[in-house]
Formats: sequence, C-alpha cells, structure tokens
Amino acid sequence: MDVIPALILWLLLPAWILAGFLDWLCHRRSQIAVHCGPWESLMHLLLLAQAGAALILGMLFEINEVVLALLLLCFVLHEITGYADIRFAHARRDISPAEQRIHDYMTAMPVTALFLVAILHWPAARSIALDPASILAAPLRLKSPPLPVPQVLGIFAGVFLFSLLPYVEELYRGIRALKTRNR
Repeated sequence: MDVIPALILWLLLPAWILAGFLDWLCHRRSQIAVHCGPWESLMHLLLLAQAGAALILGMLFEINEVVLALLLLCFVLHEITGYADIRFAHARRDISPAEQRIHDYMTAMPVTALFLVAILHWPAARSIALDPASILAAPLRLKSPPLPVPQVLGIFAGVFLFSLLPYVEELYRGIRALKTRNR
C-alpha cells in the first residue's frame, strides 16, 4: 500500500474519529442538552454528514477533478457549519480549553487529508487550479480496484459507533431536555 493512502486510512481517519468521540465526551461534561437543547446536536449531525460525504467520495470513487472539487466543497461547508456551531455554543455554554483543542484537531486532520489527497493526485489538483472548468469534464467513477470491503466496513463501523451513535444520543438528550423545560 502507498504511504499517503495508508497514512490517511490508518492514522488520520482513526484519529479524527477518536477526536469526534472526545468532543462528544466534552459535550456531555458541559451539559450540552441543558444549555443548548437539540439545536447544537443538529449542527453536529450536519457536520458529520458533511464529513461523511467526503469520506464516501474519497473511499469509493476515483480521485479526479470532480471528486477533488467535491472534497474541497465538503471541507468548506464543514468549516462554515463548524463556525456557526461554535458561535451558537459559545453564547450558551462553556467551551472548555480541552474541547477547543479537540476542535483544532478535528479541523487539522481533514485539511491535512485533503492536502495529502491533492498531492497524491497532483495532475487533477493542478488541472483544477489552471482550468476550473475541467471539473465539469471529469467523470464520476467508482474506484478500480475498490478498497477492500473489510476495510471500508471497518471504517464505517468506527464512524457509526464512535461518531453517529454518540451524536444521535446527544440529540435525544437535547430533545428530552427541551421537552422537560417546556412543561
């Protein structure tokens, strides 16, 4: 296996999943459900959907101009949503120094992965920079050969267990707190 894909799949991705889980623990500690209700949790699920879209694109499709552009779009949307999330949370609850540092890593890892993918697929990245219209001409194709099924399932299982489930639980607690407050 090449070094850059291995670095992304076996180091950056698991570290990002772990950081997301640690972020969820910080949310529990700060009583996010009481202070923010379900609203911040909905933003967290939107952030996860944006990151998940990039993850699916990178794992299942050949990296070319259109996929690189979509990965960049996912990253930019994720950063905008992340900013809105922090702005919303900051006004309603304490964001501990530990949570702030975790957020730093949750931003650094995807941007690092994006740059590594761009370096690995430099002709496509260069094509986008020199001729942005090349994005429209690039076909969307499944990876050939595809990543090993156990590897893909393992990654999805990690995201499901340590990202999706905790944030759905967080949403549930927020809805319950909102209902309790409105009684």
